[in-house]
Amino acid sequence: MALKDEKPSKDEKPSKDGKPEVQKTGGKGKKKIIIIAAIIVLLLAAIGGGAYYYFAIYKAPAVDAAEAGKEGEPEKDKGKKKEKVVPVNYSLEPFVVNLGEVRYLKVKVELGTTLSLENVKKELDPYLPAIRDSIIMLLTTKTFEGLQSLDGKKVLKAEILEAINKVTPPGISSVIYYTDFVVQ
Repeated sequence: MALKDEKPSKDEKPSKDGKPEVQKTGGKGKKKIIIIAAIIVLLLAAIGGGAYYYFAIYKAPAVDAAEAGKEGEPEKDKGKKKEKVVPVNYSLEPFVVNLGEVRYLKVKVELGTTLSLENVKKELDPYLPAIRDSIIMLLTTKTFEGLQSLDGKKVLKAEILEAINKVTPPGISSVIYYTDFVVQ
């Protein structure tokens, strides 16, 4: 506000009664503040939605359809998360055996076990010579023609599992995987 002897500033207009009146500048500063606040709110909502999706939906444990429909489950067990069982595989060195005079078989096998990751090596290492021996003896009885078909490979897989289970304690090996299979 200007004194009586001073000239009014550009924001001040003299009023009809002689007192200077301050002119308002249209509220541009208030609009900027509102826009910035709206952007901040939208960003926080997006971050919160992303965090919800990541933790509640994306990382949620899968529930089997059969388990989801079970009736008679106690209420206290429904809130607990079930642990996922990670399969543990034990890799054996490749086997190379002759199939007759000019043919050979090279096969690499992994054992699917019911053991924990910490115990698999400790439990299976003492049986490794017997496991390898029984697999080699089995492979040398096979013929080139018998291993060409898919059925022949499936039968061999079952026979390898049976041979392993004969020399190891029951229930250690539950499945066999071929990771390399070459017949020439």
